[in-house]
Amino acid sequence: MKFISKTHFNSYEQIFSKKFVSKLSFLLATSAFFLSYSCFSYSMSALDMSSTLVSVETEKTKVPISFTLSTGVLNGESHEYAYYQTGEKLSELTWNLDNVIMVGGQISADITKRINLNAGTWVKATAPSTTMSDYDWTDINDLDQRTHWSETETELEKGIMADININGVVLTSDMCSVSAIAGFHYDNWKWNSMDGVFSYPNGSGRLSDVIPGMGSNDSSSIYEQKFYAPYLGFGFNSNSSKWLFNSRIIATPFARAESIDKHVLRNYMYEDTFKDVLYISAGASYAYLFTDSFSVSVSIDYQTYDSTKGDEKITNLSTGETFEFSDIAGISHESYMVSLGTKYRF
Repeated sequence: MKFISKTHFNSYEQIFSKKFVSKLSFLLATSAFFLSYSCFSYSMSALDMSSTLVSVETEKTKVPISFTLSTGVLNGESHEYAYYQTGEKLSELTWNLDNVIMVGGQISADITKRINLNAGTWVKATAPSTTMSDYDWTDINDLDQRTHWSETETELEKGIMADININGVVLTSDMCSVSAIAGFHYDNWKWNSMDGVFSYPNGSGRLSDVIPGMGSNDSSSIYEQKFYAPYLGFGFNSNSSKWLFNSRIIATPFARAESIDKHVLRNYMYEDTFKDVLYISAGASYAYLFTDSFSVSVSIDYQTYDSTKGDEKITNLSTGETFEFSDIAGISHESYMVSLGTKYRF
């Protein structure tokens, strides 16, 4: 639930303060930890460093190129937050990603023996119906006490991940290599929320039973998130006979995000913008080389966009009236995927 009255937002004067931890310091600490211990590759993003470990001679092309096709199962959740102007949390919505079947493609080119360029994308193929949970704290005298709860059925209308990066080998030996990575990652998730159950101070039941004209399959709200993350990272690889292990970690404290929440029944739209979002991703893949040109791999990958506050524009779609507020919106995302891929190298 989100509130739309400007005077409602301005009516609270207690200020809630939180200690701010530098995202850049956190990023450096995280990178140092993984450098000193171990890292994971990230197949949600595009990456191919097999050329740094496996010598493949070809006369077909001057620049060796490989294509990868993959399918995976993704799980996770996105969060949407609303805050009072005084800083306390007003609302939290959890949009679930349950057993989403993703399909992906990637192209990689070895610019030199030490540098390659990669580009890839994942898109939602199918996704089962899932739920969205909505919690509200509207009692200003006791903001620790939850006052409203609802759970609605949702469908994932859109799921896209895209990535482009360049990586260069900085250290290498007969059995392993270390690479530096720079790239850009994009996420786009969109849900359609429908009927569900609720428990409010004045009663409980199904939304379609108390909202005039609402059917069980009618939309109640449509929510969409977009993330933009320019990143840096490190890759770690090793090989043994026909087995190849790829790994990496990438991160940035400077990702951007935006979201749109359209309340269909109330005819209001909430447009949020965010900057300086901390993004971290990591993963690992293990490949078997059937030939110098063909391999099959299994991967596990993880990504997170840290919870961040941002600005919000509220539009009454019936009248066109708008309100704008600073630091009253919030966003986050976390997901992991297990995938199987096949690669052919020309």
